[in-house]
Amino acid sequence: MIRHRTLKSMGEKWRNWKCSLKAKYYDETKTAAQIVATAPLTVNREHYADLVAYWFSKEVQVCIDVCFLSNNTMSLYHFFLTYCYAFMSEGTKCNQ
Repeated sequence: MIRHRTLKSMGEKWRNWKCSLKAKYYDETKTAAQIVATAPLTVNREHYADLVAYWFSKEVQVCIDVCFLSNNTMSLYHFFLTYCYAFMSEGTKCNQ
């Protein structure tokens, strides 16, 4: 029981950390390589490169397209990006 709660809590914290990285560093006007080149010192560069590659993946781009077809607002845009990432990875929305 304690192990389950601990793992669940760690998973939520990890997911939120990735969401905060995206909110701070993702810029659709830059290439994935440009974003990886400016990786924060607090993250593993290889892991960050994988995460950035995911942000530029077709699955995430579909979520972006759906968002802009629905309503062109930044809050909705951010919701779709975080929801799509969490849904595809674990079936839940990240908490911010």
